[in-house]
Amino acid sequence: MYKILRYYGSAIRNTEIQVPGWAGKETNDSCQFWHIRQFVDCAEYGAELVYEGDEICIDETVRLPFRQLSDQLYFLKTDVIIVSPLHYDLLIMPHYRYYTDDEWATPLSVPCRIQADWYPKSLTINFRMPPKGHKHIFRSQEPYAQLLLVPRQQYKPVALLPSELNDIQGKQKFLSEHGSEYITRKWKTAHDVEQDNLYNVLASLAEKSKLPDSIKPKKKPYKLFRKTNVY
Repeated sequence: MYKILRYYGSAIRNTEIQVPGWAGKETNDSCQFWHIRQFVDCAEYGAELVYEGDEICIDETVRLPFRQLSDQLYFLKTDVIIVSPLHYDLLIMPHYRYYTDDEWATPLSVPCRIQADWYPKSLTINFRMPPKGHKHIFRSQEPYAQLLLVPRQQYKPVALLPSELNDIQGKQKFLSEHGSEYITRKWKTAHDVEQDNLYNVLASLAEKSKLPDSIKPKKKPYKLFRKTNVY
């Protein structure tokens, strides 16, 4: 299922994992970011803003078209206008390559949430100033921020009920006793940490609605209300 992200202006595209590249080397000899299914699913979720100008280096000096906002922040006023579905907000996050860049030269966009179903102005993206001795590099056609659509809602943390906790502990026990039946690959990292692909296999089964019955999410009971006519 697709959620439509309507836009005008500079390039926006679906986020893709690059191997070899930002997601790591094309090797299994050592643990790479692309080996981690949870990271890949997060990195490929949403879209990315792409820089289309000339190459710019930001260090202690902020150069146009960027402008300094404070000792800690600088910003880029883009020509991008986003129209989100009704009651959905636009969440702007750092691009995943910020976390995989060995040189720490990837810009760090400041997370923000915009009510883009009604806000008509183009996006202004804030960035954290690079630490002393470091620099941020913007290159043409390289992404610099990730875009997500999220329902406009608030969250209320609520502790699990004893029955819910018992259910989770039962699922943990099942995986402890039978998880090895689903693992198709095991390995040790260069730092002698044992790894396996249990989550990856189960996530693939979940996508096909083929999870083991013992760990399938349970449907919550609901009440039926009879509709009555009011005169």
